[in-house]
Amino acid sequence: MVLQAYIDGSGTGDKRSLVLAGYIADADTWASFSDEWKAQLDHAQMARFKMFEMKERLEIAAYFYRLIEKHNIQAAISIAVDTAALKKAVRELVTETVLGRENLENPYYIASRGLIEILAIHQQKFMQLNDPVDFIFDDESEKVHILEMWDWMKVLMNPAAQGRIGSTPIFRPDERFMPLQAADLYAWWIRKWHNEGNREAIQSYQFPWGCKRDIPQIHIDLKESGIRRTLADAIKKMPFTRSVMSAFSGPQDAARWLSRRREGVRMTLPDPTSRLLTK
Repeated sequence: MVLQAYIDGSGTGDKRSLVLAGYIADADTWASFSDEWKAQLDHAQMARFKMFEMKERLEIAAYFYRLIEKHNIQAAISIAVDTAALKKAVRELVTETVLGRENLENPYYIASRGLIEILAIHQQKFMQLNDPVDFIFDDESEKVHILEMWDWMKVLMNPAAQGRIGSTPIFRPDERFMPLQAADLYAWWIRKWHNEGNREAIQSYQFPWGCKRDIPQIHIDLKESGIRRTLADAIKKMPFTRSVMSAFSGPQDAARWLSRRREGVRMTLPDPTSRLLTK
């Protein structure tokens, strides 16, 4: 069974936080969901759904959220990154790496890597998802940077995650791909609750319209201490700089090199005891 995670971002350019969030379902579920979401858009005479535009029209947001509950959406995933702490940590800890300081300061890199890795590690235990998950991001996210770094991201991920990571992420426009509009709804609320410091709202889905179905969820709250541990681990796994890259033909060559260093390396992403994770 092909599982697909549709992910949207909220908070691009915000000095406080970036959130990536979305939902996971199989391809057949997403197909039927998309037909009904589009029909609902047509009924409401809307070109597309954007939660930012619905914050004063919550009855319409609720009208669309019920479709998420109606279909066999199997899980929800989200990550919130403290963007100011990320920039501070990178400038204090990182000199030059093959990934580049400017890429590491981009919250999309650490957020997308963290989201994909933590799901792959814990999807069986916490969500009973046994198949690899393909990620589809909104086209407005940092497409070029994520694709450029994808091979290196996989090399640096925890070995326990690599076997359950799906294909290279793809990027689609939200006006044509309805599950990305559902992800937009979820990401907007996660960021709102995160910025308010309302952990309970994130954990229990405290939408103002209430919930009729509890969708399994993993949320990562990536704060400064977790960012520093993640960066330190990446530096330990990849100590070489751009000037040393001539020794490697690419990520596959580097992967063989890194495999000799992985024994005894402790994972830095959180081992969750609940569905709400904090680093």
